[in-house]
Amino acid sequence: MLLPLACASSSVVEAPVDPGLVPVRVATWNLEWLSERGPPDAPARGPDDLAALRQHAEALGADVVAFQEVDGAEAARWVFDAATWQVVVADEDDVQRVGFAYRADLAARGVVVTRHPDVEGLDVGGLRRGVDVELVVGEARLRLLAVHLKAGCAYPTDRLDAPKSHACERLAEQLPALQGWVDARASEGVAYAVLGDFNRQLAPDEALFSAMSDGDPPDARLHLATAGLEIACRSTDRPRPAIDHIALDLRAQGWMDRAGASARAYPDAWSALVLSDHCPVTVGLQIPRGSP
Repeated sequence: MLLPLACASSSVVEAPVDPGLVPVRVATWNLEWLSERGPPDAPARGPDDLAALRQHAEALGADVVAFQEVDGAEAARWVFDAATWQVVVADEDDVQRVGFAYRADLAARGVVVTRHPDVEGLDVGGLRRGVDVELVVGEARLRLLAVHLKAGCAYPTDRLDAPKSHACERLAEQLPALQGWVDARASEGVAYAVLGDFNRQLAPDEALFSAMSDGDPPDARLHLATAGLEIACRSTDRPRPAIDHIALDLRAQGWMDRAGASARAYPDAWSALVLSDHCPVTVGLQIPRGSP
């Protein structure tokens, strides 16, 4: 049963004034144990809850969504309907997996999506792989890496080399895979972005982000679109610094809408529904067809 959505907006992105630009809105969304085989304290969702999540996905206006904590493609389809979305999920058996949903009509709009091999190096001690896709718009290329990093080392004051911190130690062990992916894209000369649940409050001068954006090679520099973003997924929540982030390389930053990154809260009418402890974070891009 579908629920009324008081604040729904069209999922169709308005055409840009410049016909040489292709609008692509990207998002990240942790769907909190979207699975039938989670732990006893995992959210127990019924048809109304899933219907609301589907409506929220449509209301985002997103073209590409990096998702986390989803138990495979079948579970992803509970939220991203096969009639309008294509889905790719990390090639592993974990209950909590990373993946992408992208609009099935992207190819008709001139955006070709290609999947690259998963970033297995992020799977440190049973953690989650990254999923890597590429968007091709004319001569322009944009690589996207979806991640869900180790929890428990959330604050900038939590040192990655903190003694006796298992969580920070694991997060530090994931860092080389992140750096390696960023460095490879920088050397390749393509635009790129890393997005997902970092489980950490990032800032331009924070240790994890600084290590990813170290300028070696020269194009290994990132703009944190979510810098300073505070999120309240429900009107009754206290805003908190984001741990879901979108980081764009400097070329992709130049394609970013002036509005920057924003979070989409759940409607107050859904206060009794079981949704997710995260809500989506989005950013709009205007990709020039003629720029490599």
